[in-house]
Amino acid sequence: MFLNNIYKKEIIYENNCWKKCGNGFCCDNQYKNFDFSLINTSGSTILYTPREYEFAINFKKTHENIFYTKPKFIKKKINDIEISVIMVKCNLLGKCNNIIDKPILCRLYPFIPVFDFTSTLIDMVPASIYDMVFKIKEFDSVCKINDFKKYFKYYQDNDLKFDTYTKFYFYVVYLYYETIKKNLIPLTKNLKVDNKSFWKKFELLLLTGKLFEDNNLDKRIYDCYLNFKIFDKSFSLDGESNLIKNLCEKNVL
Repeated sequence: MFLNNIYKKEIIYENNCWKKCGNGFCCDNQYKNFDFSLINTSGSTILYTPREYEFAINFKKTHENIFYTKPKFIKKKINDIEISVIMVKCNLLGKCNNIIDKPILCRLYPFIPVFDFTSTLIDMVPASIYDMVFKIKEFDSVCKINDFKKYFKYYQDNDLKFDTYTKFYFYVVYLYYETIKKNLIPLTKNLKVDNKSFWKKFELLLLTGKLFEDNNLDKRIYDCYLNFKIFDKSFSLDGESNLIKNLCEKNVL
């Protein structure tokens, strides 16, 4: 099983990289020009797919089990499928070894590999919304692990056996990134990332749901799903909504 194998090892290329820059931008989200009124940057928000979270809670090493922190979830209905992301606030600031099992997102940071429907690595995208913005605006991320070519070659040379379900969610992140890129540049055209006014506007756009608008996004996600199904006939999201329902009934969500 993919999750069972992946949770037994580190995926990240730069082992313990977050220790090289204090607590790590990935873990504390601290940047001198973040001047938010409502977004809390003390700690980090980590994300799970529903199947990953269901798998992780069985180890009793999640925020829910250790700190009694209730996760939240965002779900999106597209035609006859439902996709979801489970969000957990983490305040461990990189000191999570042997306390929680780090989710795949943390193990991948700072890049998420993107595979096409034939399982070919085609791109990598930043693994957090802030790093996405840095890249879109052509500004160096606070994270200093930024050797794109080395990471790309690493994923090409190492078969980590990501399953179709995980690859599909990776591709959805890629579609969101491309959509944000298309919208963010004109919305913040005259504002620079190293300016507090930029991040104030970013916060407003994000919280009001105006960071990106693309009426074609749902169709692209659904087409992506259908294409993955063509190449892996066993892949399906039919049980996704029931999984969320079951997690809710267990009082996990």
